[in-house]
Amino acid sequence: MHAAGVIMSSEPLIDIIPIMKREQDGQIVTQFDYPACESLGLIKMDFLGLRNLTIIDDALNNIESNRGEKLVLEDLGLDDQGAYDLLARGDTLGVFQLDGGPMRSLLRMMKPDNFEDISAVIALYRPGPMGANSHTNYALRKNGLQEITPIHPELEEPLREVLGTTHGLIVYQEQVMSVAQKLAGFTLAQADLLRRAMGKKKKSELDKQFEGFSQGMKDNGYSMAAVKALWDILLPFSDYAFNKAHSAAYGVVSYWTAYLKAHYPAEYMAALLTSVGDSKDKMALYLNECRRMGIKVLPPDVNESIGFFAAAGADIRFGLGAVRNVGANVVEALRGARTEQGAFESFDDFLKKVPLPVANKRTVESLIKAGAFDSLGDTRRALLEVHEGMIDASVSDKRAAMNGQVGFDFDSLWDEPQHARKVPERPSGRSATSSRSSGRCWVSTCPTTRWPGSRSRWPSSPRRASPSCWRPKRRWTGRR
Repeated sequence: MHAAGVIMSSEPLIDIIPIMKREQDGQIVTQFDYPACESLGLIKMDFLGLRNLTIIDDALNNIESNRGEKLVLEDLGLDDQGAYDLLARGDTLGVFQLDGGPMRSLLRMMKPDNFEDISAVIALYRPGPMGANSHTNYALRKNGLQEITPIHPELEEPLREVLGTTHGLIVYQEQVMSVAQKLAGFTLAQADLLRRAMGKKKKSELDKQFEGFSQGMKDNGYSMAAVKALWDILLPFSDYAFNKAHSAAYGVVSYWTAYLKAHYPAEYMAALLTSVGDSKDKMALYLNECRRMGIKVLPPDVNESIGFFAAAGADIRFGLGAVRNVGANVVEALRGARTEQGAFESFDDFLKKVPLPVANKRTVESLIKAGAFDSLGDTRRALLEVHEGMIDASVSDKRAAMNGQVGFDFDSLWDEPQHARKVPERPSGRSATSSRSSGRCWVSTCPTTRWPGSRSRWPSSPRRASPSCWRPKRRWTGRR
């Protein structure tokens, strides 16, 4: 089974291979594996969804709505200094393929300054090249900190053209094929068979390939010592190695995301936050990154927020959809009421304008705790005291209007209308905790920002990214 593999043919597949409908989801699949399909002349293509393409698209929409610029990434060159400065700093949290901690350390060592470096670092950060320490050697050689030594003295000049751009190191699968062509006289088809055999690690096939490879090199005047030195490097490298076409395609997406983060930080980080709305840990990680970058993340606001995170000038506005108990249907209904009837002027005005699906107690309480009504003048503490009664009254009025009931409630003459009292907000720590409980992370100010430097103890990893995940280790003092 291959989740992304699609078998294609110019003829009806049912006439060539056995197919069936998979019971659990109705997908049409074949009982033949990929090698069997390939032996019949069929083509298998892997079609993979990539979340980062959605992030890029959202970022471009944010740029257009926030700045009025219509950016076309395909029109950009691959030589922007701001993007390469960001990569050289290792400031790549949220950048496609380059955001892991060890990868960021490698980037700081390598200091990429051209697209070839981006392509190379993606290919090098794989088990095969890393097993030979090629990733570190590339970084050192690129910056003149390590001498470029040939694989074997006999091979220095013949391999100069093949390995010149990668500082004497084999980085891509295509280089394996070029080496076999140049030194052993292989055709492209023979070189591809060699590449496949190395990847599969079948001894019988490798022995057969080595025989042809060594004979070809000897026929071209190379010694057995040179043959063995080269083979000993090619064999472990080919395991998990990337082809350059794959690495370069990934590299373009990496470059684009680095460019967006460097030049449109609020718009890009807003798109990034939207993409991880279902992950509390990742959202906390990226919110902390926003704070580090000096981007202010504004709390949700019933008059300003949309469903997802959005850039607001140099800041980011928290999306209503990221608040607990606020679903997509609620956001759509709230925005519809705001568009049709105008901005909400007070909490009471909000309850009058929104439809019944929005005016439910769980949703409204979550919005209050998240600070979505702060701009209307009443404190969260005051609204939490009266919101249930005000919602009951509002819902009753709406249902009566829907049923066509017109009349006057004489009991209301003796009932005082409910309004939020003028009471001060809770201390910031308790208010922030309330904000945290209504969202998937700290919606407003993180409590620990009151103690400068305290966050420097936390590593940059999703599990340890936010104060809500950090717990001090208990220290034994000899007393209970």
